[in-house]
Amino acid sequence: MPAARFRTVAALLLASLFMAAPAPAAATVDIPEVSLASMQNGTCVINLDHEIYCWGGNDYGQLGINIFGAPVGISGREATNGTDWRALFDSSGNHMCAIKSSGTLWCWGLNFNGQLGLNDFVDRSVPTQVGSDSDWIAGAAGQYSTCAIKSDRTLWCWGQNDVGQAGNGTSGADNSTPVQADGSNWAGVSMGRTHACALKTDNTLWCWGDNADGQLGISSLISQTHPTQVSGAWKQVDTSADGPGSYTCAIKTDNTLWCWGQGGWAGINTLGTGATTASNAPLEVGGTWSQIASGAWTACGIKLADKSLWCWGDGWKGNLATGIAADENDSDVPVAAAGGAAWATIARGRDHACAAHTNGSVWCWGQNTAQALGTPVLDADTHSTPIDTGLFASGIVLPSTDRDTTQWSMPLMLLAALTAAAGIATRRSSLRGRVNSPPSTTNKLK
Repeated sequence: MPAARFRTVAALLLASLFMAAPAPAAATVDIPEVSLASMQNGTCVINLDHEIYCWGGNDYGQLGINIFGAPVGISGREATNGTDWRALFDSSGNHMCAIKSSGTLWCWGLNFNGQLGLNDFVDRSVPTQVGSDSDWIAGAAGQYSTCAIKSDRTLWCWGQNDVGQAGNGTSGADNSTPVQADGSNWAGVSMGRTHACALKTDNTLWCWGDNADGQLGISSLISQTHPTQVSGAWKQVDTSADGPGSYTCAIKTDNTLWCWGQGGWAGINTLGTGATTASNAPLEVGGTWSQIASGAWTACGIKLADKSLWCWGDGWKGNLATGIAADENDSDVPVAAAGGAAWATIARGRDHACAAHTNGSVWCWGQNTAQALGTPVLDADTHSTPIDTGLFASGIVLPSTDRDTTQWSMPLMLLAALTAAAGIATRRSSLRGRVNSPPSTTNKLK
């Protein structure tokens, strides 16, 4: 080894001996840039070219393709208005919102309660801009209401407000334009049927709205018109979609999964704990998780260690994705879904779900009577095996893993020093980066 190279190696080794291992990185609440989102009976995806494709039920224009009417499959159906979409809103109803790269906000679909934020109650079949602001960063579309967050971390809500969904102390009349909710430093929000939950940048979780089934997780059954804190430190939350399921599931900063509220019909419970009774306080599901999606009667999650997909609750029409032909069995605890590991994200609708692998490929399962699975024709079959849609979602973010907070050990320091001295560029990856999806020239659907 040349003398100069030897001196470099020796200096780096010596420095590493005295270098204190950094403390584990603090868990953060990431601003979600959702590229796969389901509505009640349909799904939208932002593809590799930043176009929006939507499929499924379209009676309220919720596919954004400039028509109202019958359900539509994937082929040839592209939402109008641009190729610069950045993020979709997870939806539990019949409307959808999305943010463009410019920070402008656009909504379409059902508007009976003013949930599109357009200062009227007229349905839209094309994406229509909400106001003129260009500082929106995230949001969620509930069954009849919507909330979104601006870059200054203020939270704004609109639509139905009969039980305080606006989060500002009011209840009663609908709001057809955005009104500011209480609080500050908001990072992410989830809207259910009549309640909402949101995360702040300090990992606190706050819920408000209807609480008749304990879905706010505050150890009472009293509804709240102001955001009310749920005990613990959290990093992800998803509220139930619609139907009798009035529940919430969330992941803590230690990657444990907890659910609360009423999970569904009598004898079917989507709290995932094996119990069939409601709970007004969080109950631990067990295991460590990276993603959670709460549907009307069925929930699904991705495990942290191996990125495997698990579902629980109502198995009607194959909602548990077990891969067993004609399987409609229910389960009160998580059961492994078909398709192996390497799942990155999930979106649950009412009786269907879609998920993306870490390569961005999108797969759907469950009920297909409204072409919610994207197939060319309607059918009423039980789809318990995920179906490949042929689409690829843009900007898929890999789930966090235990390595995200692993300290640098002395052997790793020495190895880094040696490789750096040898002229090899090294860097430590957090595994939260974006994956390289297949080229759009082969995967773009027209």
